Amino acid sequence: MNTLSWKEHPALKNMDHQKLKWLEKLAEQTASQKPDNILPFLLAVNSHAQKKGIHFTDEETDVILCVLKENMTPDEQRKVDSMRKMLAGMMRK
Repeated sequence: MNTLSWKEHPALKNMDHQKLKWLEKLAEQTASQKPDNILPFLLAVNSHAQKKGIHFTDEETDVILCVLKENMTPDEQRKVDSMRKMLAGMMRK
């Protein structure tokens, strides 16, 4: 994973320092995850972050997913995208 590229993403420029630390840790931990495990892993991490008072915007979540998808095959990327859309639809209801 190219950690420098995602750290320089414009959406992260004004992000809270505590969130950036979470993202760094997340990037390290997900490097060894299989694509099918990433979404459940992210949900668990998000739940843990929320308990600590850390909330990510949709834009921040999109950046996180872009980082995670960098090393995935196109098919794996489509799976992550479809799961994200499914969850977004569930959250709106």
